[in-house]
Amino acid sequence: MAVEVILADIFTIIGTVVSIFGQLKASSASEKAVKAQQKADAIKQQRERRQAVREARIKRAQIIQSGANQGAATSSAVGGGAGSITSQLSGTISFLDQVGTQNRLAGTYESRANRWRSIAGLGETIFSAGSLFRSPAPTTTTPKPPTTTSGGGGGFTQRMS
Repeated sequence: MAVEVILADIFTIIGTVVSIFGQLKASSASEKAVKAQQKADAIKQQRERRQAVREARIKRAQIIQSGANQGAATSSAVGGGAGSITSQLSGTISFLDQVGTQNRLAGTYESRANRWRSIAGLGETIFSAGSLFRSPAPTTTTPKPPTTTSGGGGGFTQRMS
């Protein structure tokens, strides 16, 4: 009996160590995944910014060229149209910047949440391992239910359930 208890304690300790190691590795991998996603989001945002600038330049050039073709290159209509394109571009870039900021913030919070989940898991593992140091519960035997004989005799016994 003592050997079984010692083996159970050894396996519990080994399981606890492996669990803690796994939780730490999972937390580290999760944080790396969040950082990788943030980099991917930054690259995507950068591409979207470049595309927005490119489209704005093309539209602005088209407006100026159209005005020049009609002999009104210096008119206020052409200037207003080109200015509107620039204003729209600024709004688009501002929006992309806000989205990028929120994505980075979300990644930071997700990383923190993963870290706290890992700490909670470690605490749970340590708490479970603490059961090794409790005093063993006293062993008791459960009494057997009384047996009765059936009314017909013949030595037939029946357990009551």
